[in-house]
Amino acid sequence: MSKFRIGLVATLFLGITMAVALRAQTRPPAPASDDAVAALVVEIRALRTELSQVASASVRSQLLVTRVQLQEQRLMHLDRQRADVSGKLADAEKNRTALAAQLKMFENPGTDVPAQQRHEMEKMLDGFKAQVQIAQANEAALRTEQDGLLNAISTEQSRWSDFNNRLDDLERALPAAGSGLRTPGTAR
Repeated sequence: MSKFRIGLVATLFLGITMAVALRAQTRPPAPASDDAVAALVVEIRALRTELSQVASASVRSQLLVTRVQLQEQRLMHLDRQRADVSGKLADAEKNRTALAAQLKMFENPGTDVPAQQRHEMEKMLDGFKAQVQIAQANEAALRTEQDGLLNAISTEQSRWSDFNNRLDDLERALPAAGSGLRTPGTAR
């Protein structure tokens, strides 16, 4: 009799399980309410808009970062040129100072210099004057080049600052962290 009861219980359990499964399969799907569909459409549109904004901001930020990097390279190049010209200018100033000292020595040789040597010094005086003039012209050209490079550096620094400001503006325009893409069902 106990086998009979176990078989009966198993049969009943199997029957109930099959009835529930059959009923679940034949149950028509619950109709979606119009409000839920409308809410999903609004959410999908908002996500599309947000994705579009993020993609656009990403492209703009990549372009601006590239421009900032190019500006930095340009500034480094100009600074190297300026340092090179500054070194040449320092050398030119030393050269001109040395030539001017020699010129002064030849212009005022003193009274204890023999006449023959004095005459040779006067001949060399014109050569020293020409060398001093060439050194002064070279120094002036280097100063002009240095001033041009300093102006170019200033201009490029302004452009670099402008690009950085634009990056800052772009960063402020991006949605705050955590308010980016949402999972369905989260509130706006």
